[in-house]
Amino acid sequence: MSIRFARLAVLAFLILPLPVIASAAAGAKPDWAQRMAGRWQGEGARIEISTGAQTLVEVGVVSEWHPELPLPALVSKNHFKETVLDVDGNPVSSRQYDRIYWVRENSRQGARAELLLGSGTDSSGPIASRGSYDLQSFIMIVQQDLGSGTRIHSQSDMSNPGMTVYNEMIWLNGRKKTQSEIRYQLQTP
Repeated sequence: MSIRFARLAVLAFLILPLPVIASAAAGAKPDWAQRMAGRWQGEGARIEISTGAQTLVEVGVVSEWHPELPLPALVSKNHFKETVLDVDGNPVSSRQYDRIYWVRENSRQGARAELLLGSGTDSSGPIASRGSYDLQSFIMIVQQDLGSGTRIHSQSDMSNPGMTVYNEMIWLNGRKKTQSEIRYQLQTP
């Protein structure tokens, strides 16, 4: 369960200047969705704090605006490949999996937009996390509480067009368990 919801934060990097709620509600493609639609490729690593174990992470993302949904949203299809390395940096194991996430604007106050995030293609489905997006600094912060003492904090820096730096920390009972950094690049057609 934690992997599924932890990966919701990966979607956080897809948000840039957010629309007014009225245009999103009407189904119009907001400026942030126009800017973020497309194919993205991400590469980075996750470090297990207690052991120093490293996992390489590769992510392919296709992000599209869906005005036909009950609550229009940006839907992101993600393909993950994770490779666990031994202490010498050699691959030990790997796994691949796919996830679909959505994000939509909930409210706006000045230069800050509040976001709702979930999984699957139904943007009216359960809300897995909440985030905020600063329209001036292009930084999005998402906090998730998964229960049982597990919290996820992520920050996506989107200040360079066509590139996003995503940082994530997973905490268990108040202690940092993992730290990740993934750098995404917009792919040209």
